[in-house]
Amino acid sequence: QCLGFVIAVGIVIMSFPGDSKKLLDILTPGPVNEKVSTGNLMSTEIFLSGILVFVCFAVAINKKKKVAYQSEVDTDLLARVEDTSPDTTIFGPLAIGLCLGFLAFLGNSTSGGAFNPALVFGPVLMGGKN
Repeated sequence: QCLGFVIAVGIVIMSFPGDSKKLLDILTPGPVNEKVSTGNLMSTEIFLSGILVFVCFAVAINKKKKVAYQSEVDTDLLARVEDTSPDTTIFGPLAIGLCLGFLAFLGNSTSGGAFNPALVFGPVLMGGKN
């Protein structure tokens, strides 16, 4: 994904005439506050994206969910104790949405909460900002 953004930024720089610094300033998600450095912006994006991915994997994947068996014979052979537990993935979308909203409030003060470090990585790498 990062490589794709670097290639896309290179294509944008070659496609539009004029100063490349102005184009990179447009492409780079700017910090909300002038005191926020580019390193802080990137680390915030990486950290918040990691939390979001962790919550998505934690609530949307249920090891105890019943397996759809092919036939009645497979059901008898592969029956487990965990098969009788309730499916908890129904709360996944709610938990992911609440997490996304909360992280947007956290990231709003530094990066605007884009939750994609590659958005920051490509323009920063091509523009040479610190």
